[in-house]
Amino acid sequence: MNSKILVAFAILLFISTAQQQGVSKKHSHKKKHRGSSSLKRIIGGTDVDISDYKYYVGVINAKSVFCGGALVTVNRVLTAAHCAAGKGTQPLNVFPGTQSFRKMAVSPPEAPYYNTSDVKIHEKYETKHYTYDIAILYLDKDVKLGGNVATIDVAPKPPPVGASVTLVGHGSVSCDSLDEYGFCAGDFSESLQKTDMKVSKVEDPELYLKMTPNRPCQGDSGGPFTYKGQLVAVASHSSSQHCQGTADVETLTSGKIMLKFLANSGITPANAD
Repeated sequence: MNSKILVAFAILLFISTAQQQGVSKKHSHKKKHRGSSSLKRIIGGTDVDISDYKYYVGVINAKSVFCGGALVTVNRVLTAAHCAAGKGTQPLNVFPGTQSFRKMAVSPPEAPYYNTSDVKIHEKYETKHYTYDIAILYLDKDVKLGGNVATIDVAPKPPPVGASVTLVGHGSVSCDSLDEYGFCAGDFSESLQKTDMKVSKVEDPELYLKMTPNRPCQGDSGGPFTYKGQLVAVASHSSSQHCQGTADVETLTSGKIMLKFLANSGITPANAD
C-alpha cells in the first residue's frame, strides 16, 4: 500500500481545452493547468454509445473537476470519495445520459443535469493510500428514467481473479506531457469511451487490475467498472501518477465492506446467483 501514488484521475483543468472546445471560465480551474489542443480517444479505449451504458453519469463540481459515476437508484450516484471530498458546500452537477463531454463542460451546460443535495463519504476514507475511496451522491430530485438513462444494480460479490471488467468514461486520452504538478495533461474525450481490464487481485475493499495499454487516466475517477452487467467497483487510483505503473487500484462496491456501507444508506445489491 505504501508504494501507491494517487493518479488524480479526476483532475483535468480546462483552460486551454476550453479554448478549443468552447468551455467557459465557469468550468475552468483557477490554477494554471494546461491540456493539449486536440480531441483524441481515451488511452487505448474505443468509442461507445451512451445507449449501451445508460447508468453512466458525468460529475462536475464548482472547481471544474470532472469525474464519472454510476446511477444506482433514481436519486443516488456512486463515485470516488476524492471526487467529492473537500469541494466546499456548493452542489455537484450530475449529468445522466450524455454522450458529449463538451455539452457537460460548457457554461451554461447544454446537457440536462441534476444537483446534489447531500454527499456521504465513507468514514474510513483517507488520502495517504486512498483506501475506502467511495462516496454516495444524493440528488435534489429523482432522475427521469428512459431514453439513455437507467440505473444499474450493484453486484452482490466481487468479480473473480482473471475476469475482464469494463470501465466507461470521458477521461484523458493521452499522457504525452505533464502539467506543472506532474500529472498527465491530455485532453478529455469528447465521446464516451470504454476499456476492458483484467482483475489481478481482490482485497476488500480494493480491486486490483492489471495495467495494460488500455487504461483509465485523469477524469475517469469515480467511473463505473462493471462485470456481467452489474457494478463491481468505482475508479480510484494507480501505482503511478502518469496513468501508468504496474497496477490500477479501484474501490470495490461489491465486497462485504462496501456492501455494508451501501446497505446503511438504503442501497442493496442484486440477488446472488
